[in-house]
Amino acid sequence: MSKSNIIDFYEPQNDSLAVGAVSAKVYLDGQLCDYLVAEKVTLAADEFGQAVLSYYPKDKSVLPEETDCLVRCGQRIIIKTGYDGGIGEYRPQEWQIFAGLVERIDTEISGNQQKTTVIAKDSSVCSKPQLCREVELNCQWPGERISVSRTNIAEITGVKNCSPMHEKQFQIKTLTLLPGFCIGDRITASPDSRDILGVKYDNRSICSIEKIQMDFVNQQIILTAVKKRK
Repeated sequence: MSKSNIIDFYEPQNDSLAVGAVSAKVYLDGQLCDYLVAEKVTLAADEFGQAVLSYYPKDKSVLPEETDCLVRCGQRIIIKTGYDGGIGEYRPQEWQIFAGLVERIDTEISGNQQKTTVIAKDSSVCSKPQLCREVELNCQWPGERISVSRTNIAEITGVKNCSPMHEKQFQIKTLTLLPGFCIGDRITASPDSRDILGVKYDNRSICSIEKIQMDFVNQQIILTAVKKRK
């Protein structure tokens, strides 16, 4: 009888994400549209909101010039995403993040591949955003290493502005796509957290969100925050 010191260890394969991907539903003239996929949604304080969608027809035989039969300029586009609005229970609900009209349809043909992009604009521009809430992006302790569970900041860049009203502008890329930010939200830092934006002890300035870009392809949000004098 032969003996062996070899032990076979089998570990189950785990392909699930730590943070689930965020998807969006597209409604065309009030009807659920499964052949339009949201790629990017941009909301800004002094600009028109914009949504970029890709067109994936069910019927592959549809020619690019026949796209107008399904999607036309002037049609109303509504984009909604899901979230858990329950307490202690899983109750997914829909939250509207964009509503506008189809402004342009672009078709790009390369070899045997074709891509149709639909651009929608929202004319309800918010010229004077109101401060809605206080949001904290980074909950790390001073001196703590980067921890995914304690921060939602993947990358941050700052640009100084010579204007007396605009002290500094930040572009913040988040780790996850959580569409819960609003134009005018004030960015704060708790007493125990690491103050990356320098807002904890600055009583003369206020840092608020002025632009939100939701990237459904890369699953992240790009925030533009401006630090102004009060």
